Amino acid sequence: MRGFTLIELVTVMVLLGIVAIVLAPVISANMSTYSAARNQVELTARGRLALERLAREVRHAVPNTLRVVADGRGIEFLRSRHGGRYVSEGDPNGSDWCLKIPGAAFSQAARCFVAGEPRSELYVLDDGSDWWEAERRLYLVIGNASPDDLGASTAELQKLTATTAVVDGVEGAGVLHFTQTAFLIGSPGRHFFIADDFIEVGVSGDRLHWRQQNGVGEYNGSGDWDGADPILVDGLRNATFSYSPGIGQGNGVLSIELELKQGAAQVVLYQNVQVRNAM
Repeated sequence: MRGFTLIELVTVMVLLGIVAIVLAPVISANMSTYSAARNQVELTARGRLALERLAREVRHAVPNTLRVVADGRGIEFLRSRHGGRYVSEGDPNGSDWCLKIPGAAFSQAARCFVAGEPRSELYVLDDGSDWWEAERRLYLVIGNASPDDLGASTAELQKLTATTAVVDGVEGAGVLHFTQTAFLIGSPGRHFFIADDFIEVGVSGDRLHWRQQNGVGEYNGSGDWDGADPILVDGLRNATFSYSPGIGQGNGVLSIELELKQGAAQVVLYQNVQVRNAM
């Protein structure tokens, strides 16, 4: 039996070295391509997830509260958690529900909506049993025409109680209790909205941050988020927001563009979100 000679071993090593030199660029290119493709898929998934959450939340915005802030680097809005129809003094749908006459179903005139008249209670066609939370600050919004008019359209909600047949002649409805407010205008459809949280979304460094606060204290037209707020998506190279509120109180459109980068991979994602502004 005989083994390999030194010359044979050297020859094999030289041949393997030549093969490695030839194949190394191919293997490296394939690895780079695979890594870039994987990063691109990951970026797309992260960006799409952020856009989906944004779209879902924006669709719950109180009408006419969405606005772009920080030169297109962010947005803010009030989030609606509930809504319904209130009862106004007059003749809704052909039945005298809230007239100052004996026998009207909603008989207490001070609980019937009249634009410009102070109210601290309001009849609504919902008993509130499935949404009221006494421990949370909530805000009643009626007739809000724009972000600048919100202050005159908002009252802090105190509680909601059910009407009774004995007192009001109706069941299955409710009475909203709130800080006394004279709402300047009513809703054409007699709709009210209950807002819970103020939401801001905006860019800080290479991240898109999500700021959420109960109440309306920081709804002020400026970007108040910072690096301590929860991250909606990272790896951000650029993000821009633009908003067309529509004509009157019709549907608006929020346009979002996210540019994400990780290593050599880069993706640009777009999303248009329809925003309901009719009160």
